[in-house]
Amino acid sequence: FYFQNTHNATWNKWYIMPPIGGTKKCRKTLCIGFADIMSLLSANIMNLLTQAFYDKIILMKKDKLSDLSLELVKHCVFISDKLKNEREYNFADQIKRSSTSVCANIAEAGHPQSKKDMISKFEIALKEAFETGKWLEMLVSTNKIQQDDYNQASKICTKIRVLLIASIKTLKSNL
Repeated sequence: FYFQNTHNATWNKWYIMPPIGGTKKCRKTLCIGFADIMSLLSANIMNLLTQAFYDKIILMKKDKLSDLSLELVKHCVFISDKLKNEREYNFADQIKRSSTSVCANIAEAGHPQSKKDMISKFEIALKEAFETGKWLEMLVSTNKIQQDDYNQASKICTKIRVLLIASIKTLKSNL
């Protein structure tokens, strides 16, 4: 048997369909609600499915976080190089340090010793992302960088913060 979901405007119907080529005894289709299906599955299976679902969400977020953090580093290194050409070494070093720290901590969170370790790395990356965002604000407000450079890096930095906050909340709820 397999489940088939059909969406209705107000509720979902789930049909338990007989296998293709089944016997005459199995030819009827049974329509049941989602709650009925959940009660059919054992608690252990539901716990495994729920954990697998959360693990998949965290993995998808980690991959996206990793990609975004590399993009942030590319933008910030570009900004840093421009600042060095203008002899703004302190700003150049700070923006590079904070952005690379975001990337490094997200990478470390990809291979944690425990969930608490992953949460810790994500929280550090979040603090560094806020710091990077503040450095970008300071640079654009003092006309050290162009508005376009700021907009690109700030947009990525904001996406990273949103994903990190969501990942931390999800991980903490599953402790």
